[in-house]
Amino acid sequence: MECPKCHYERKSGDNECPKCGIVYNKWEKNIAKNQEQEILLKENEPLKYRVETYDIGLGKYKYLFAGIIVALIIGALFKEHLIKFHPTPPKDTPQVIHKRELIIKEDSKEPLPTVDHTSENIERAKSATIIIKTPISQGSGFFITDDGYILTNKHVLEIAEKKREELFNRHDFFIKSIDSLRESVEELENTAPGSPYWSKYLKNKAQLSKLESSFKAFNDKYYMILFGPQLLAYLNDGTEIYPEFVSRSYNHDLVLLKVSGLKNLYIGVANIDQLKVGEQLYAIGSPYGLVNTVTKGMLSAKRGSIIQTSAQINPGNSGGPLITKDGKVVGINTFQQLGKDGAYNFAISIDVAIKEFDHYLNYLTSN
Repeated sequence: MECPKCHYERKSGDNECPKCGIVYNKWEKNIAKNQEQEILLKENEPLKYRVETYDIGLGKYKYLFAGIIVALIIGALFKEHLIKFHPTPPKDTPQVIHKRELIIKEDSKEPLPTVDHTSENIERAKSATIIIKTPISQGSGFFITDDGYILTNKHVLEIAEKKREELFNRHDFFIKSIDSLRESVEELENTAPGSPYWSKYLKNKAQLSKLESSFKAFNDKYYMILFGPQLLAYLNDGTEIYPEFVSRSYNHDLVLLKVSGLKNLYIGVANIDQLKVGEQLYAIGSPYGLVNTVTKGMLSAKRGSIIQTSAQINPGNSGGPLITKDGKVVGINTFQQLGKDGAYNFAISIDVAIKEFDHYLNYLTSN
């Protein structure tokens, strides 16, 4: 046996420990009394402090409850993370709806972007533009109505008319000279060789032969100019047409032609009053024989009946349309003037053309 306090060897018959001095009987009584008090305290202890003492049947689920608590804590932390990096937009933020790759802002007052139809409008105007060919020159023109009326420049035709007049004069000279020589040869045809008129006969006969040969070469070259169609024109697709002369302006470089029985695309009339300096303009024609050429520029100035533009108007563009990006005609391309700083390009206002030919075009209105 040993001492319950210091574990010193306890001898039989000893009532007191020789080492620590406790009395064994009293020590044992105190221990028993303390144990009784602990039992009483536990019996009077509230339920929340007696989980280990009283088994309520939840012990086997304690790991499940612990896992649920840990999951809730992790979920709360993850939610804080999402809110931090993906904040909820303010209530007044407009909602964006995606449909067929178009973004529509429900609360936005800004208009949706418009589609630019400039290229399509230019192509339509090109389809209404024609190439005018005379025997010695080439220019442009365009349909201004759907029933065949065509506007172009007067000088496109006048060059051919002047040349034609010159050729007709030469033709008449050949005819008169040949008739005169033929008459003389016929009169001297019976002259006896060696007579005074024999040498004259031979001379006139040689001249007649030479003149008739020259006249044949002249006709071979200029017959179509003299007796062929006065005007030959081509549509955008290459179709041949033969415009007829309708009217000529005496005040401006304008001519009105017409192709009867033809329905074709035409160019609408622009409102010149609404046209502003700096707006884009496009000149259409066939400069230097380059068919369906389009040059881009802007409105430089409005000078009464003349429109000045930076769009190039070269030889062959004469008579063609000067249009807006909406495909409406504002003028008839007329001439180019060279200056120190470059070329200055001019067109006759479409309003002037309509006024000049109001007898035929009085129903046209600008828009």
